[in-house]
Amino acid sequence: MVKGSRSARIGVALAVGGMGASYLGFKRSAPSLFAAGVRTLELDWRSRHPDFQGGANARWQTALEF
Repeated sequence: MVKGSRSARIGVALAVGGMGASYLGFKRSAPSLFAAGVRTLELDWRSRHPDFQGGANARWQTALEF
């Protein structure tokens, strides 16, 4: 069983699905699927880190530090 929240697993599945759709040539649905996956993953991360109040640049810096 894959560890992680249900939301995170859905986010990963959407992002991977978007990458696969891109590989297969689905030019309209691929970016939408990938973006939905990234958004889902970001919302999941922020729900698990309620003390974080930064924007995209601060979030990126936090990810790099990790």
